[in-house]
Amino acid sequence: MVIVQKNPTAIVQKMKCGVPQGSIVGPVLFVLHINDLPTTVKHKARSILFADDTSILIKAPKSNQLQSDLNIAFTQLNKWFESNLLFLNFDNSHFIQFNNASQCTSKAPTVTSYRAIVI
Repeated sequence: MVIVQKNPTAIVQKMKCGVPQGSIVGPVLFVLHINDLPTTVKHKARSILFADDTSILIKAPKSNQLQSDLNIAFTQLNKWFESNLLFLNFDNSHFIQFNNASQCTSKAPTVTSYRAIVI
């Protein structure tokens, strides 16, 4: 694929991978590209895809199990992203922990390279 910009001083460049931003087929190709992402974490988590956003849901009875499952899931996700020439932007990622009143703790699980918000 070759990118040609309307700018008269633009340089024609070859694309090694990806889809030009703003292309008509971009959203469809993106969905096809990430379609297998949910199978990556299906043993430890449930994933929900909507457009270019992904939510990962993990349910665990104890905080140490939650921490373990989170780190396993994100390790698997990072491997998937790398093998698909993508990256997980940790600066735009959030972690929210929901508890019932009897299980509420003030300490969030430690997740490798991840921000945490405990509610």
